[in-house]
Amino acid sequence: MAGPISEMNRLYKYVAPSSPSELIDCSNFTIDFENRKFLNIGFDPKDKFNIVLRIITPSRYVNISPDFLKRIYSFMGNILSHILDPAVKYKKFTFLECESVLITSMVYRGEHVLVVESKETSGCRILLNRRDLMTIQDLEWMVFETVSRKINIVRPNILNQLEQISEYFKTDFNIDKSATLDEVISIIRGIHIELIAKHIQKNNQSFLTQIILFATEQHAINWMTKSRNSNSQCVKMSVELFQSINTLLNNVNFRLPSHLLLKEFKLMSIEEINGFNILSIKCLQQDQNVQLTKENVKKILQLSDAMEEVIQMKNMYVRSASLLQACKISMFLGKEMPLPKDTKISDVEDYLEHVEVKKLKERISVQGTCLIADLKIKALKQLARGWLSSSPETEAEVNRPRTRAFVARERAKASRRLMFERDTTSEFVI
Repeated sequence: MAGPISEMNRLYKYVAPSSPSELIDCSNFTIDFENRKFLNIGFDPKDKFNIVLRIITPSRYVNISPDFLKRIYSFMGNILSHILDPAVKYKKFTFLECESVLITSMVYRGEHVLVVESKETSGCRILLNRRDLMTIQDLEWMVFETVSRKINIVRPNILNQLEQISEYFKTDFNIDKSATLDEVISIIRGIHIELIAKHIQKNNQSFLTQIILFATEQHAINWMTKSRNSNSQCVKMSVELFQSINTLLNNVNFRLPSHLLLKEFKLMSIEEINGFNILSIKCLQQDQNVQLTKENVKKILQLSDAMEEVIQMKNMYVRSASLLQACKISMFLGKEMPLPKDTKISDVEDYLEHVEVKKLKERISVQGTCLIADLKIKALKQLARGWLSSSPETEAEVNRPRTRAFVARERAKASRRLMFERDTTSEFVI
């Protein structure tokens, strides 16, 4: 007998799975205290701070998403019906399955049990008997109330505090761009939590300590990414180039080395950063650079149709309306308040900044969407040039030599006119 038993021990030797990651703001529910079965609900830093429901025992655990748990509850009647049947012989039955979890049944110690098995972590499998399932069914409303509160209230606070900590690290500490991930993690662990707390906005719900202790690696990656992209995180391009890149993204495979596109002085290639292949778009004329992960590219492709609709709408309606209203503003200013043609653009811009948008809207008729305020902020130089070009020159001004004294007098007249318009009850105010 020694031989077969020894062989069985060798074949079925238990291999403990890797330890689960710590959850932030973890809530606990007891399924079976005697056998140490618990349900934990919290945010997993290694899963982009998404909420996770974890069934855990002394030696194994399985992570379940809230959506998959809803599917389990909706199928609970059929599961209990099968589990409560007398166990005659072993017959594996598959109930539910997703990318990460498989739910089947088996006979264990003379009764049917539900097997919840992880497809991502080897060796992670939980057995739930009928008592465990009845307890989980009784916890349904409490579980989903907890999930809803965490998603709607707690998670935004965690992400906000995470961003504040990352911004503090980026502005107050400098790291070498060649530093490795382990070196940055060591730097973060050496920063005292009380020092970090002084630079974080106070909140009724503070998760600072949990974020620092449980999400150190995520902080390090975020800090390294921000410090390396601190110079510029944008690339300006034409609509035609964006459409070309959007078409190219459908076939990108993130393999090294890979040169994808060189057009309009924009270099598009695949690079390796921190052990991950990313898509890099660089402008060769300006210090502009954007780095996109696979998830970023996937999101852009999902939004491509919506972005095309926005581009078409802006070209058809917004652009024509903004050009028309900019022309009306320039003509109105040139007619009501003409300036000498040699006035410096910087002076005209200064005059224009004191013009009230409210008065412009009262004096300029606009059909459809009004863009006057937006134009005054974003197209100040163009409006100033339009003001000058729309200012008529009188015959005397054309024939008269433009001496320094003449220019000074004309500027004084314009200044007095500006002061007069501002101080009187005129509809146009500067």
